Amino acid sequence: MTLAVRGRALRALLALPLLVCPASVQASGFAIESQGARAMGFAGAYVAQAADPSAIFFNAAGIGFLKGKQLYIAGAFAGLSTDFTGEGPFPKAGTLETSSRGLAVLPAIYYSQQLGDSMVIGLGVSRPFANRSEWQNPNDFTGRYICLACEMASWSINPTVAFKLADRFSIGVGLDVRLSKFQLSRRLVAEPNPFPEPKDVAELTLDSGTDTGIGFNLGLLAMPTENLSIGVAYRHEVKIDHGAQANFVQILTGNTVLDQAVAIALPASQPAIVSFSYPGSIAAGVALRRGYWTIEVDFQWMLWSSFDQVAISFLNSPAFDTVLPQDWESTYRGALGVEYLIKDDWELRAGYGYDHSPAPTETISPFIHDADRHTFGAGGSWKYEKLRLDFNLRYVLFRTSSTLGISRYDYNGSYKSGSLQAGASLGYRF
Repeated sequence: MTLAVRGRALRALLALPLLVCPASVQASGFAIESQGARAMGFAGAYVAQAADPSAIFFNAAGIGFLKGKQLYIAGAFAGLSTDFTGEGPFPKAGTLETSSRGLAVLPAIYYSQQLGDSMVIGLGVSRPFANRSEWQNPNDFTGRYICLACEMASWSINPTVAFKLADRFSIGVGLDVRLSKFQLSRRLVAEPNPFPEPKDVAELTLDSGTDTGIGFNLGLLAMPTENLSIGVAYRHEVKIDHGAQANFVQILTGNTVLDQAVAIALPASQPAIVSFSYPGSIAAGVALRRGYWTIEVDFQWMLWSSFDQVAISFLNSPAFDTVLPQDWESTYRGALGVEYLIKDDWELRAGYGYDHSPAPTETISPFIHDADRHTFGAGGSWKYEKLRLDFNLRYVLFRTSSTLGISRYDYNGSYKSGSLQAGASLGYRF
């Protein structure tokens, strides 16, 4: 019994899935594009515009066309619901599970300041990647051996400088200081199992502090005519080693022999390191202005292929170290946004975006159930002297994703998600 439990404990650790959260309010994967209400009204098609300091996120060159001092504070609320239906053999066909329906808050703040005729500096603070997966009824959830609560959250501090090399041409560069935090909790079971149903014998938690990685971003913005602008932006990947605390907590079953075996097999709580890379991206956009209308089309290539594995190292128990292959693929996003100027102080806009999922079918799981998605956005702006208020509402419709019976974690079923988001941004020119 003891050797069997020890073997099961080892296999449980080696079978740990990728410790990230599922896509919800984001662009493809777990990237977040909600960085300003005006941009979201365009469904994120914002690479070729320079209307506010959120250009620091979308295209660093954009702030090169901003005048004076400008502050832009953005906030969004987003809710996600996910329903899982088992398809067998495990969990059995027809099993229904539901994720906890939390409300995410997505803040961002951007500032730009003109220094002379050709130089503008700026600073952005935003959450480019963040999500949490948490399922209802944790003691009965059929996927609790994979994930009970998983979270990946990062902040970006993005100092930026742009140079206006000509009246209609600007370049920009920024330093991306990424602050990242990582958490996981899941249950372990013994094998062979002396009970009619699988029974929890321990809970594993991994909880990191805030660790730092460094990247950069570049941008070009050209305006061949007064009515046409073309933008290109690049953001580099950021790799971070997370220093975490790993805790193994025994759950007594009432079976004396089994409980004694688990007590012997469980490692002691200890430091751990979790390493993975946030992806880079390449984006291009074209904006056309005709009278009261502005239309922009963007194409973004997300470099998710750098997110190929998660390495987990237990500092005092190296026999439990493992590398988790993910094999995500670089993928694309397209967006179209339209704006209409009603009068000098009112604007209306709408947009549509399509994201192709980077996650292969084999890695779909309770927290990696990313799927292709359609995004529908609408919004507007009200302007008064030096003040502007932007607002937006959008809905993200995910396609149903299924493991097709080939789950790497032997957890087969289909996931159906939806997300509703509302945001507002306040801009001020000093």
